[in-house]
Amino acid sequence: LSSPTAAIWSLAPDPEAFSGSNSYAAYTSDVLASTGSADMAMTVIVGPDGGVLSYASRASVYAPHDVLEVSVNGVPTVAVTSPTDGWETEFVELHPGRNRVVWRLVKNAPGLESGLLRNVAKPEGHGGWARVDSITYLDRSNQMMMTTSTTPAWTTSEEATTTSTTEFVTTTDEPTTTTELTTTEATTTELTTTEATTTEATTTEAVIMFNSEAKPSSTSGGCPAGLSPVQGLPGCCVEEPDYLGDGACDPWSPYNTVECMYDLGDCCASTCDTTAAYGCDTSEGDVGPDGSPIGPFGFFCLDPRHSTIDEGRCDVENREWIGDGGCDAEGGYNTAECGWDGGDCCEGTCGADLSFWTCGLNQPFVCLDPDPEGGSTNPTGSAVIEPSSSAYGLSETFEGNVLTPPQWRTGAGLGASWSIERDGPGGNRYAEARTADIVSDGAEAVLQLSLSSPSGGTLSYELLAEVGAPHEDFVVRVDGGVLDVVSSPMDGWEGREAVLPGGPHVVQWVLRKAPMGGAASDGEISSASARASGIVRVDNVAFVPI
Repeated sequence: LSSPTAAIWSLAPDPEAFSGSNSYAAYTSDVLASTGSADMAMTVIVGPDGGVLSYASRASVYAPHDVLEVSVNGVPTVAVTSPTDGWETEFVELHPGRNRVVWRLVKNAPGLESGLLRNVAKPEGHGGWARVDSITYLDRSNQMMMTTSTTPAWTTSEEATTTSTTEFVTTTDEPTTTTELTTTEATTTELTTTEATTTEATTTEAVIMFNSEAKPSSTSGGCPAGLSPVQGLPGCCVEEPDYLGDGACDPWSPYNTVECMYDLGDCCASTCDTTAAYGCDTSEGDVGPDGSPIGPFGFFCLDPRHSTIDEGRCDVENREWIGDGGCDAEGGYNTAECGWDGGDCCEGTCGADLSFWTCGLNQPFVCLDPDPEGGSTNPTGSAVIEPSSSAYGLSETFEGNVLTPPQWRTGAGLGASWSIERDGPGGNRYAEARTADIVSDGAEAVLQLSLSSPSGGTLSYELLAEVGAPHEDFVVRVDGGVLDVVSSPMDGWEGREAVLPGGPHVVQWVLRKAPMGGAASDGEISSASARASGIVRVDNVAFVPI
């Protein structure tokens, strides 16, 4: 599965495969030009409630030499810039409709001159490769499961065409679904690299399987004694897989974790499936199948897209009391770290529709939330402008010289702080972070914005990044996925924008010190690679709703 003109992914034997005995592999050395990439793409048709794509990856990469990037519909969501310790599992949200997911091994992403690139020392054992395994899709509409088999069944090799295509064909009768897996060569050095026009086509037939059970089923192996793995959720090991996605929040680990998709959505009101067994709305007096009382259930929401709960600082005895409709005024529940008892303590934020207890009835409101009416925050703490205003929009020039919480956050659990600075007396203000303020290698300075809009919209901002890998780099994250990466100094201010879907979002501007490890900041770079100032500035942040 190679050609003189194309760098592609191949299905190859892997004695250390995450699942089975094969995995998909790509090698930087197969990209013959000084810059380029090897691409593998999958198109998934997603149901009306969206779904989650999970996969496992391991890589021997080191930016700026090579980077493993994963994007959805052209928007980068994950970037691996340094060697992994082993297989790592990732979860990617897919929105309703057609979604194109691309795994891309990028060579020399910033497009550095060869002489300068050689001055960036590679870590010992650098191999310049990436592997992907156990690609699984879970559709929320009907809990249908799709997984890819890594058992090779090559069929044909055709003459050169415009793309190299690998087709995945379903083997079930219902539902009927076709998913394409496409490998192409990229010719630009941008992270939004476009496809080349000529490669050799190689067609492969593999297997896609659907599990029509209402809940993910467990399989054997890979979990501690007493716990079972969950098909479709790599790394999720629980005692009772049926508890996942049943419409009632199991607020503690291992259920309410990123590996188990926060109890498969049960622990956030905005992601809980109301058609599940418990319907997300159990209330006082409800009984289970055996006639015994059930509950109370709350919403200890840790999904960063929908919550402001700080798990490390919200140290309470009964997590199920948070978001259950009853205000727990004492015991550490009614605090900012616990999202003001999940909104229970203010009439304007208590989730009456899904609460176990009637809001304010037996446990009176003790409202300490500084904005309880939801004019600038909703029950999850996301910035929202009321429908009566001109738009669900945002415009921040930083001229007010303050980062207003909870809409804006920095420091306090997010690493080193950003500050508001200005270009001399009377100059324009902007948000700024400095590598010198980050104490430890591998640590970050994060500027975080929470916003929301029913129909989505366009986020825009201006950026000036004077960074240089491997000393530091700059990353923009949206809902935990990577949107943009800057690893070399910019010539001046640049405008950036991204389209966000409807719903709440968390945007983070992140300056990372020595993201590839301490050795890089201790002098492994030749003096020929001048060190940048390590300063990042952001200004004129705006969100224009659709």
